[in-house]
Amino acid sequence: MRKIKGVLAVGMAAAMMLSATACGKKKDEATSNDTAAVTTEAATSTVAEVEIDEDNILVNPYFLDDDVTAWQAGQGSSKVGIADESVPLPDGYRRCAVIDRDPESSSPYDCFAQDITSSISKGTEYQFEFYAMLSSDYEGAPAEQRTVEFAPYITANGSTTYLGSYSAEITGVSSQPLEPGKWTRFAGTFTPQWSGNLDQAVIRVIEQGTDYGNGDCVKGDYYIAGFKLLGEKAEPVVYSVEKDIPSLASVVSSEDGLGADSICGTAVTGSEIDDEFIQELISKHFNAVTLGNELKMDAVFGYSNDTVPAIEDEEADINGEKIKVPVMDHSRADKILDKILEINEKNGANIKVRGHVLVWHSQAPEWFFHEDYDKTKPYVDKDTMNLRLEWYIRELLNYYTGPDSKYRDLFYGWDVVNEAISDGTGTYRTDEEPGADQLSDSTHGSKSSWWKVYGSNEFIINAFKYANRYAPATLKLYYNDYNECDATKEAGIIELINAVKEADGTRIDGFGMQGHYSVNAPTVDRIKEAIQDYSQVVDEVMITEFDVKAGLGYDGTDETKDKEYTKQAHYFRKIYEAAKALNAEGVHFSGITMWGVVDKYSWLQSQNNVGGSSDGTSLQCPLLFDDNYQAKPAYWAFVDPSKLGEEPVVVRPEINIKKGSATVDGDIEEAWDAAEAVSLSIKLGSDISADGKLLWDEENLYVLVDVKDSVLNEDSEDDYQQDSVEIFVDENNGKSGGYEADDKQYRISFSNKQSFNGEKCVAENITSATKKTDDGYVVEAAIKWTDITPEVGGKAGVELQVNDATAEGVRCGTISWADDTGTGYMSPEVFGTVVFEE
Repeated sequence: MRKIKGVLAVGMAAAMMLSATACGKKKDEATSNDTAAVTTEAATSTVAEVEIDEDNILVNPYFLDDDVTAWQAGQGSSKVGIADESVPLPDGYRRCAVIDRDPESSSPYDCFAQDITSSISKGTEYQFEFYAMLSSDYEGAPAEQRTVEFAPYITANGSTTYLGSYSAEITGVSSQPLEPGKWTRFAGTFTPQWSGNLDQAVIRVIEQGTDYGNGDCVKGDYYIAGFKLLGEKAEPVVYSVEKDIPSLASVVSSEDGLGADSICGTAVTGSEIDDEFIQELISKHFNAVTLGNELKMDAVFGYSNDTVPAIEDEEADINGEKIKVPVMDHSRADKILDKILEINEKNGANIKVRGHVLVWHSQAPEWFFHEDYDKTKPYVDKDTMNLRLEWYIRELLNYYTGPDSKYRDLFYGWDVVNEAISDGTGTYRTDEEPGADQLSDSTHGSKSSWWKVYGSNEFIINAFKYANRYAPATLKLYYNDYNECDATKEAGIIELINAVKEADGTRIDGFGMQGHYSVNAPTVDRIKEAIQDYSQVVDEVMITEFDVKAGLGYDGTDETKDKEYTKQAHYFRKIYEAAKALNAEGVHFSGITMWGVVDKYSWLQSQNNVGGSSDGTSLQCPLLFDDNYQAKPAYWAFVDPSKLGEEPVVVRPEINIKKGSATVDGDIEEAWDAAEAVSLSIKLGSDISADGKLLWDEENLYVLVDVKDSVLNEDSEDDYQQDSVEIFVDENNGKSGGYEADDKQYRISFSNKQSFNGEKCVAENITSATKKTDDGYVVEAAIKWTDITPEVGGKAGVELQVNDATAEGVRCGTISWADDTGTGYMSPEVFGTVVFEE
């Protein structure tokens, strides 16, 4: 971007009128003709020299001009002003702006907003960056009340679309909870899209408390500084789709691929379908589409999660019983399905659709489980819930696959139940699943209100029973889940599938392995084993939500891009080759669906907390086509692997450790002097430090970790989010792709709370002690050998990791010795190696 020296003075900022409710609206919500505007009085003239980004399209972006009338605050009594000089600033900035709020009169929707209607171009990719800070008013507030988000809105032809971290138009770090008193950087891209004539475009930075302003809200002061929105004002980026490369589906869905009848799919959601280049890529390369959000329950009910829904005028009849039912809204799904019909007709294509999903603990309005559809009232009983469940499945399947539906020939299958197995226990997900969400929330990320009502897997059995009752015989019915290669969770998924098969009146045709993987984890061997295992209990297996997270060293620069793209492509290649080999052996692996079309629209670019989740802090490149709609090496991994570069080799560290024994009491005794320090230098989102030491004898592996961390917290329900040390052991040094009987993961918090992962990873096999220090804590442990008796010259796999929690009890990152992927909890392959010496 070009930079020039310049002078800013009062008068440069033009006052722009914003709608009084410009702040605080959420996705897909309509707006009325609001006219009132909030302005601030211009102050005395000030002149300050500053280095300016010439491509910054914002007015007064660094707040050097006292006239801040270009910035508006929203519908309450609050106003945007220049912060007092006593407020600390982020490095390199001279001034910041504040929304000075009185909780008694301000609105939850107060935000920093600026009209950019005259400055933006459709399809242009703008780079945004700003810093935000919350005042001490937010001390002690839960994370959802401290979340700040970059959330523009666009009005075209009288219809307003509210954007946020969930939107395809926005990538990067656009939403995150803040620590009060600490400046936090936001950065990413904003590519505005609209149909018809642009009426208004407004960028906003908003903190609006719980549930988009509903529920408890702090409504305190907050600040922004250094706001950049960089991009050309005149001409949009010129994109194109490569027309001279083979169709992906022509290769994957062929006799030489996964079979002529196999699925080569992708996913679209929201406004992605309006992108003409996305339409072109879908038409050329895929034979199936999954709707990412539009057939989930919250979308079907119009995202009316926060209030009692509108009720149909006539009661529904379910097997002779009458029940009141909420109004359905099919418009979001219909929009995408109509476009697919149009693509099929226009191009002579035969793109099919996968329905996703009928029953899921997440994105289901909490009111659906309560009397009168009011979450403040008691839960309904199981009989009432069965009537609601049957009605919901009947209506949705009849609307989209019934004989009178215009979409009836589109659908090849439907995910009946999604993610009903717990990550932690490997058994059914319950209403007590660990996680920050509460049953009282409008929707959930972890806990299951289905289980709260039923207390058993009855709702799963009934969902497949009702789906079988109302679905055409040609519509395949699936169970779908993530972390499906974890051995413990795999056992739970197989148990669920068998339970469905054994019940009367049910039908289950296949299992969807979601395939939210990281580069090289899980290993291809483990994926292959899982496919084989699932194929023993269900007719067909496929990967349904395929994407691959980048390594933590990837930052999008040319220096890291080639290596990351090549590494990712070889991972895709090996999985595809394994799937083809399994088909040749008689396993029915029926297809692959990518979870998105181009990298910039991937859900992994933003924060989310459901299966395969992302923290939104790392740039991702998880798909087959890049931000400019061009084929990546990952595409050629399927079409022509000879075009790939040489696969990068990952070398894990190997060290010698001395024989010796230690008394486990938390003190660093003389015995540890013989051990060399091991630096935990791989930082994955954390800036703390730690050194470890290792000793061995015939009975135990001894571990000492000295952690430098000034903020210690173990408030989270999730053990891994507490300040803690993790010790991974692979006794036979097998470096397998999944946990075997000898593999263990011990976790010890700073207060000596223990937790475990692994068949023989149990309390009786570990003795540990901890001790707080002036600048952190020490963990000391003795871990019993269960499968080997070590000898001089022998080897074992070991990894040391420290989890770093914030003052609010959220893990912000880790540091480790050998693993740069963060996947040691499921893959001993990423451990380092220790060699036993005298």
